[in-house]
Amino acid sequence: MKSIIIADDNFEWLNLLEIGINNHEHYHIVGKAHNGRDALKAIEILLPDIIILDIIMPEIDGVYIVNYI
Repeated sequence: MKSIIIADDNFEWLNLLEIGINNHEHYHIVGKAHNGRDALKAIEILLPDIIILDIIMPEIDGVYIVNYI
């Protein structure tokens, strides 16, 4: 099973994405974040297999996170 972190500042989109991912038995969401700073912390702690990021988020954007990783 692949672990996933999803990050987006749009709460509705984040919840819809979570529902869609949870419908697949080979994927498991281990973390969600509503801003880039929380996403980066979750990534460093949880070390997911897959990260789904919004590009424009408060505090730290998705592009910075990708470059940081």
